[in-house]
Amino acid sequence: MIHSLSGLFTPKLRVHGPLPVLQQLQPQDMTLPRESVTLLSSSTPVIAEKVTAPGPEKQAPPAARLSSPPVPSTLIMMEAPAPESHSKPQQSALIKSLVGHFNNKLAENPKAQDALNNWTPEQRAQLDGLMAHPSLESAFLHTGRHTPTKAMEVLPGLIASGRLLDKDKTGKTTLDHLCELQGQPMEHPLESGVVTSELLANLANPGEINQRNRGTCTVTTIEYFHCAQQPSDYTRLVKELVQEDAKAHFQTGKVCWTNPTGLKDDHSQRSSVDRVYQSSMMQAAYDGRALYNNLNDSFWTIGWTRQWRDSGLSHEHSGYLLEQALGTKHQVMEYEGNQKRFEADILRAHNLGQQVFVAMRWSPDKDDIHANHALAIEKIEGDKVYLRNPWGDGETGGENGPPRELVGEHGQVVMSKSDFFDRLNGAIRPQRNFFNVWANRIRYHFGGEKAILKG
Repeated sequence: MIHSLSGLFTPKLRVHGPLPVLQQLQPQDMTLPRESVTLLSSSTPVIAEKVTAPGPEKQAPPAARLSSPPVPSTLIMMEAPAPESHSKPQQSALIKSLVGHFNNKLAENPKAQDALNNWTPEQRAQLDGLMAHPSLESAFLHTGRHTPTKAMEVLPGLIASGRLLDKDKTGKTTLDHLCELQGQPMEHPLESGVVTSELLANLANPGEINQRNRGTCTVTTIEYFHCAQQPSDYTRLVKELVQEDAKAHFQTGKVCWTNPTGLKDDHSQRSSVDRVYQSSMMQAAYDGRALYNNLNDSFWTIGWTRQWRDSGLSHEHSGYLLEQALGTKHQVMEYEGNQKRFEADILRAHNLGQQVFVAMRWSPDKDDIHANHALAIEKIEGDKVYLRNPWGDGETGGENGPPRELVGEHGQVVMSKSDFFDRLNGAIRPQRNFFNVWANRIRYHFGGEKAILKG
């Protein structure tokens, strides 16, 4: 930085005798040439101004002018600070790597490319911001199952499915809630980038949702339904549950408090999203009349000193939570051997695109946490029943439960219809009006499976 130019251009003259008399310049002779001077830290050219010499009454003696020549005002401008730059910040190497990985996967998915071409510029900008958010960079080295890199792998498929643009009851999309989640403070010790990556994995494949070694089969199945059927509202509820010092709300408006015992890693190998969602839903089941401790997977009753050993929930509690989470009325049906009626109700629900929650006797040992187990019916076809076990990828088939075969990587199994109804305790399905229920049963009685009402 130049602080003074005084004497910088003073010529060294050899004087032999008296100084020469310099002709006094007139104002019109002091015009400086037009030149471009580059300011420090700036690429903007500055054009030299036309400078007029001072009048005769203010002129210094010629000798003084030789020792200190006038300094052009354009050079003095070099001392002024350079204007601030408002250019777009450069992406880090890690973010470039994530975006590049996404682009590679997108190039392999023509359906995703077509879907993306139909997005609005605003939605494209949201997607760009989602991928380039600093929280993903912070979680780049996360060692869990769902890393930002894996999230970029499933993102094109999620775009192709249209689930990112699914809207909740308020009109907000799944993408809206994901972007809001990234910018909000999180409950300690949750990390925004990790939660975002886990949510993207669940949304792309609800089969990733898993109960692991906790007795939360009921609420894990409800989480599976919520994510599969209503991706935008599922993302909204998770966003509210993980936000710092905030309270979440079900679609009914009822408060769902974040369970503090589910925030920290509990060595269950569940994702933080599954852990927080499931522990908070277990807490909500008793509506404040009992407290759920995620660390030892048990309930404490308020005002008692006795600890409940059973961490499971009844059919009534499960039906209540289904209504709160999905925002629709559900009907609890106890199974008393009336197979035709149950099969008719289940088939009709599936023909309407609805999922059915079932409770089964899974283990002969009544002290086993899976003695009574909750699953989701995928379909009934011929003499086979297809279900989704909330054990997820921990389901291997075999003899630890009813005879069944593994048909998928995320807990999908198939068993005979006779084995299914032999172990069935009850079911919960969306409520229907009186006329359709009885019309459906009559048609099934006379026409069988193909006569089930549709629409």
